[in-house]
Amino acid sequence: MVVADQAQIHMVAIRDNETLLAIRVLQEMDEKDRSNEQRAELAAWQVQERNLEAFWCFERLIPNLRKTITDSGPAYLRNFYATIKKGASEARSSDLSTVSKHVGVFLNERVPRPDPLLKTLGRDIRMNRGIEHDTCLRLMLPIDLEDTDETFRRIRDPTDTLDLRSSFFARLFYPDFTGNRENVKAGFLRSQLLVLLYQVVFTSPSSAGSLNVERAVQTRTRPSRAVRGPVADILHMGKHVTLQSITYISVLAYVALTNASQWYSAYNGMDYTAMYNFIIDSFQPGSEHLRELLEWWDRQIFGNTPQSDVTGATITQRSMQLLNAQ
Repeated sequence: MVVADQAQIHMVAIRDNETLLAIRVLQEMDEKDRSNEQRAELAAWQVQERNLEAFWCFERLIPNLRKTITDSGPAYLRNFYATIKKGASEARSSDLSTVSKHVGVFLNERVPRPDPLLKTLGRDIRMNRGIEHDTCLRLMLPIDLEDTDETFRRIRDPTDTLDLRSSFFARLFYPDFTGNRENVKAGFLRSQLLVLLYQVVFTSPSSAGSLNVERAVQTRTRPSRAVRGPVADILHMGKHVTLQSITYISVLAYVALTNASQWYSAYNGMDYTAMYNFIIDSFQPGSEHLRELLEWWDRQIFGNTPQSDVTGATITQRSMQLLNAQ
């Protein structure tokens, strides 16, 4: 992601009541009842909303971002955008390496164990993964495809039309790596592995210790010196998980199952940009579905409960009310 695609960062969404009402009507329509023009209009709105949300995220992190964009010339902005893109690419590469290592350790400790075991060290860490490895293929398999030897055989056959691109609802994203094809929303993005990887990347490796993964990794690697606080603190997440960060980890986890030597926006026909955008767009802003997902993740990562946001000031106010009432 590059500052909401650079050019679109200058856009300011026009949220007049008429436009919002029209979009809401389109969102509530059944897909089969929408015309091609209506589908295109809704898709354009989703892109604008996604990019605007990305811009707001950057604005929270980069001081004076809006002023820099408004007051700077084209040459400065090109260098400015390039610097952000470079930093983002380096961070993503580092996160992918970390995720790949922990995916390997996590799966190697499961029963039945992968055969062969996944590599967990080295520059070629993903060399023995991909569709040729049964464990990796099973987790990348969409829930709308049968988990059978025949399915595996057909996917591995380059002359067969069956492949992993039937949907983005990979088993990797579901609890116990299973899902209900009749209800794809149930359990989506709630797998134990995703929670582990989120903890490792955004909070700290030690927070994933309850899953016995960090212990296993530490026995294979030299200890590293911490030079910064948790990423969640750097990003000012305020003890709350975001849909964007869940989606980021989900895509990296999927890539970690492949045999790609490095990050590619698309690999073996799977478009990871499209995967990211689909996950974001599948949760309507402000919906009950999204609220429940984020609350679930807040509990897993930060231990948040409905009482977690009660501050000292709130307790003081309640106490004074009791005192004054007597």
